[in-house]
Amino acid sequence: MVNFINQIYWHRIGAKSTFMRSYDLIVIGVGPAGVKGAALAARFGKNVAVIQSEVVPGGACVNTGTIPSKTLRESALHLSGFKQRGLYNFEVNLHKGVRDISVNDFLEHKSVVCEKEWDMIEEVFRWNGIERYRGTGSFVSPHEIKVESSGRDVTLHGEVILIATGSSSYLPPDIPFDNNNVYDSDTILDLDRIPSTMAVIGAGVIGCEYASIFAALGVKVTLIDGRTELLSNIDREAVDVLLRQMKNRLHIDLMLGTQVEKVNPEGDDVTLQLSTGQNLTVDKVLVAAGRRSNTGSLNLENAGVKTGER
Repeated sequence: MVNFINQIYWHRIGAKSTFMRSYDLIVIGVGPAGVKGAALAARFGKNVAVIQSEVVPGGACVNTGTIPSKTLRESALHLSGFKQRGLYNFEVNLHKGVRDISVNDFLEHKSVVCEKEWDMIEEVFRWNGIERYRGTGSFVSPHEIKVESSGRDVTLHGEVILIATGSSSYLPPDIPFDNNNVYDSDTILDLDRIPSTMAVIGAGVIGCEYASIFAALGVKVTLIDGRTELLSNIDREAVDVLLRQMKNRLHIDLMLGTQVEKVNPEGDDVTLQLSTGQNLTVDKVLVAAGRRSNTGSLNLENAGVKTGER
């Protein structure tokens, strides 16, 4: 208890008080990496604090990425009858009756899974004595983190700082994401209805996954990428199998080596101007242009850390 009290001290700056406490490890971010890093250090007897900016823990993995997308994938496979097509030699045209169904209707089970993940993370913090600060963390110096919250700002000292803020969708500046028919890989789960047609811009892992999911739901999908080779970082035999499935079973229209020069929302549709001179008009557009690190608010220059473009 004496050591605990000795770690606490107050600074008075003008008329404003700030609370400072010292830790062996401060973790910024409570996604999978942050939670596991904090728990491992605590199990080795380290004094650990985590900084959480979101309302719930889990990061993109639990809340906007991995678990939601895999839930949607499994729903698409089962509800469309896609898994039965090879066995029973029949097609289930789900799209005929789902014009007004939203993606959220397919994600009912997601909330149950997410709540279990949240509870598990809370248990990890509780059992390991990990302290949590709610707010946005930024570097004051290499060993000092300021936590800004709606209440009093807190400054923490950490011998070691673990940056585990994760990533978010990269949003190309020339694409009108403020339009209701244009989505990125985080907002696509808020899709208001299952469309008849969709263009997916970007044939990376995320683009291919969502293109396949919506094609399995009966959506006519066009997958567009400026590169001439699909998923160059993945084993070519696996990619060849994926390509055959996309073309022959999912009937995805692949347009590789094609650039999208302009995205024009027009009423209830979106028209894409392509480098081939063609125009493609679809109901919805998903832009899967990769990810970028969530480091913009960290003031990394105060810690001597240089960052790249993303």
